[in-house]
Amino acid sequence: MSTTPGRNRLRDTWEYLVGSRTQYPLEQRVFNAVCLLTLILHVAIIPFNFFTGLPQIAFVYCCTAVICLIVYYLSRFKSRFQLGTSVFAVTALTALSCNYFLNDGIAGPTTLAFFLSFQFIIAIKPQRTYWFWVMIHLLLVLALYQAESYHPEWVAHSYDSFSERVADNYFSYIVILILTFFCVTFLRRSYYYEKVQAERRAESIETQHLQIAAQHLQLERLNQEKNKLFSIISHDLKSPLASICSYLELLSEDMVPAEQRKEFEKELLMVTGNTSELLQNLLSWSKTQMEGTAVRLAQLNLYQTLHATLDVQETTAEKKGIHLSYSIDDSMIVVADYDMLQLVVRNLVSNAIKFTDTGGSIQVKAYREDDHCRLVVKDTGRGIPVDKQEDIFTLKTSSTYGTNNEKGVGLGLVMCKEFTELQGGRIWFASVEGQGTTFYVSLPLHVDKQLAMFG
Repeated sequence: MSTTPGRNRLRDTWEYLVGSRTQYPLEQRVFNAVCLLTLILHVAIIPFNFFTGLPQIAFVYCCTAVICLIVYYLSRFKSRFQLGTSVFAVTALTALSCNYFLNDGIAGPTTLAFFLSFQFIIAIKPQRTYWFWVMIHLLLVLALYQAESYHPEWVAHSYDSFSERVADNYFSYIVILILTFFCVTFLRRSYYYEKVQAERRAESIETQHLQIAAQHLQLERLNQEKNKLFSIISHDLKSPLASICSYLELLSEDMVPAEQRKEFEKELLMVTGNTSELLQNLLSWSKTQMEGTAVRLAQLNLYQTLHATLDVQETTAEKKGIHLSYSIDDSMIVVADYDMLQLVVRNLVSNAIKFTDTGGSIQVKAYREDDHCRLVVKDTGRGIPVDKQEDIFTLKTSSTYGTNNEKGVGLGLVMCKEFTELQGGRIWFASVEGQGTTFYVSLPLHVDKQLAMFG
């Protein structure tokens, strides 16, 4: 465990000297690393050349080390990367050319150093300049070989013995090998890091695209709901209000006969009731969309919760000549929101009355099914056309008229679905056109299980 802090400090120091991955491109960090490694190796080589009797070569290495330090400073701290690489390349080629003549020419280690310098230069220079540096290295090395072949006296044979030559070549090979190893390792690690970062960026971009797509779908849904809301306000609510005004104007005239006045009052009552129901649904649904709805779950006796609402609906059904009956076990306890449950049942029964002809019947019953209560609203009405069944719980459904021309906008069923699911239940239906429709609402019976869903 004691070595970990030391390694971390060493890594942080090296990253500072080379440059942060987030601030410097890979080529610049590679160049900075090469400059540092070259400087370190030159400092190590200089004493060796003095001890082997090569003071002139040691001087060349001293000059090269100073230039390496300068170009490193330009690149790392002055952001003059391109200038630094150009000075480095020219200095390396010049120093190696001098070293060729001072260190036994083709028999010395300079040729290996030329190849190594070429690898470094193409690693840091732009790709478009590769051919230029290939030709420079090729022509320069060939020119040195030619010069030595025609003028061998230009090449200094500075070794006193064959063993010194072997030692110099051996040492140079080790130095070049170490430098190549560190540079290639640095490149591989940097490449792997860049690859991982690129993959993470790609994943992040993909996640952002998915989020944007989801937000786009959400915005489309909200836009559709907004358009539906404005449609309801501008048309479906405006029309019945206009009808109410017309009836009131007619009733205000003394010329209306008593029998016709009674008919107008009946129509006015029906339109007012439908408008009130529509307005109540509209306000409830708008509130849930804009503010969200707080679900207040409680243990409710199903019969006590619904019988008053069903009695009112029974009276409404009788006025239309429809027989409505309900059968609910007075000991059945469900976990639900009192207001939401009433709204769901009221809308389902109201729809059944609206789309059932005079003389028809509606049954409302509830029974246990495993750990759930299944509430059923069954009518003998028109049924739902097959082409409209898929969208019956969405705002895509269009306005419809009941058997007595009662206006409906489909908003009630949307609310039934939303409020049922908010209570942890589910809603579905079965319908045959011309024979009637049955709606099913399933709510949990077990208190502990249901309350656990909402924390």
